[in-house]
Amino acid sequence: MTLDNLDLQLVHALQINPRAPFTTVASTLKVDAATVARRWERLTADNLGWVTCYPNAAGYFFGYVEVSCQVAQAEQVADQLSEDTHAVSIAHITGDMDLLVVVVTQDYATFARYVAERIHRIPGVVRTRSHPFAHSYLEGSAWQLDALSSDQTRIMRKTAIPSIPGQKIVDDERPIVLALADDGRLALTDLARRTGVSVNTARRRLQRLVTARKVLLRCEIAHTYSGWPLTVIFWAQADANRVTNVAQSLIKLRPVRICAITATGHSTLVFTASLRNVNEILKFHQYLADTIPDLLIIDRALVLRHVKLAGSVLDETGRRIGTVPIDITLPIAVGEANLQRRS
Repeated sequence: MTLDNLDLQLVHALQINPRAPFTTVASTLKVDAATVARRWERLTADNLGWVTCYPNAAGYFFGYVEVSCQVAQAEQVADQLSEDTHAVSIAHITGDMDLLVVVVTQDYATFARYVAERIHRIPGVVRTRSHPFAHSYLEGSAWQLDALSSDQTRIMRKTAIPSIPGQKIVDDERPIVLALADDGRLALTDLARRTGVSVNTARRRLQRLVTARKVLLRCEIAHTYSGWPLTVIFWAQADANRVTNVAQSLIKLRPVRICAITATGHSTLVFTASLRNVNEILKFHQYLADTIPDLLIIDRALVLRHVKLAGSVLDETGRRIGTVPIDITLPIAVGEANLQRRS
């Protein structure tokens, strides 16, 4: 199956405003709303596109954890971790480590416990290397395709709800977040029914969550169909008095999806980039050296396979096959009961 330009434009529009009405998207794309609805239904039915919802990690403690596994054990370790709500993203990578895990917890102490008491106790794990984030400049939900024109992009941005960073999620908002994890475009009537509140209450709580950026709504596409199938992780160094300027330069680049200052380890910065093919890796590296002279790349790794992405469990082609709602308030435990498999 292949995706045409209209499919990619639809995904791009929903990356800008994940809950935009189909009539709004249709008007922007100059097609009828029925076509947009039919296209999105096909994408979701084939598990090629989806919208999810999860807590904004900016209010919590998070970072990368590299995991080294015994020979032929990496897949089993990744499968076990994929059922954990605190392991929000997992990937097989190249290099001297086997897995890269994005871990989000309530605080530093819980992060340390998760690594020591959960990851290290999984059979097949040999060692780990942690990269707690001191500050995040860019999060994966901000990355977008390049399928829309500048005019179309501007139109869709005007429809997005303005947001002002606020507090953490409170108890009465938590059911809304969990209900939207598998389908971030869930109709308000269905959202109200699933959470046991009125439609007006569901609308009000969702509006509060979004405008305060307590949650992030994220539209994703199976990476092998996106036109940007490769993900590369870069570890880098920059002088303390220049690192903020370097990070600000990085997040302006289209390929960059994630960028953060690390609190410990051999690197000052870690960032990921989506690229079109293997030949672009060295070209992008050279471009960075030429345009950001204060940035020194010290290591890089290629993602061989995404196992889990922002709570969505993926197959080898990047299609979503399950969801583990991200609930950072849960205690550290095996998350098998949280996995919601898709047909």
